[in-house]
Amino acid sequence: MTAFDIAVVAVITLSALIGVWRGVIREVFALAAWIAAVVCMFLFGDKLAKMLPFAQDTPWLRLLAGYALVFIGVFVLLSVAGFLFSKVVNAIGLSFVDRALGMMFGVVRGALIVVLLVFVAGATTLPELTWWRDSVSAKPLAAIAAILRSKLPDDLAKRIKFVAAAADAERNDLCVV
Repeated sequence: MTAFDIAVVAVITLSALIGVWRGVIREVFALAAWIAAVVCMFLFGDKLAKMLPFAQDTPWLRLLAGYALVFIGVFVLLSVAGFLFSKVVNAIGLSFVDRALGMMFGVVRGALIVVLLVFVAGATTLPELTWWRDSVSAKPLAAIAAILRSKLPDDLAKRIKFVAAAADAERNDLCVV
């Protein structure tokens, strides 16, 4: 095992522990809060900016404030809702289920984070380094990232390179898409 493998295990383990600590209810609400805050920011940020009473002579500042206020408002609202709903679930005795599902959510999230990091690393020279090539987990992770790469436009996909073994795995073992 190389430092890369240890880092992969650490990211997935840390994410799983956070999932256990927070529980699936808070994890799902947190994810929903981020998504809803970004969507609402783009949908309503400019509308709120027009209603703001300050910075009439600097429209970019009002626009920035409008986007920020919508994002923060939606994010805080859903975060508080998730916290309260989690308290209700724990009060009725479903704490164990909430935390067990939170752990599973955390493992999946950690694995996705690792795959995305490997995907981004494919655009660098990291896959050519010895500690990467000698890693137990780099090849299967790079194969998954290579499958994702095949879904990108050609101009972007050609900039992301992985070790040859990952490309072979993509063609042979993991070609399930």
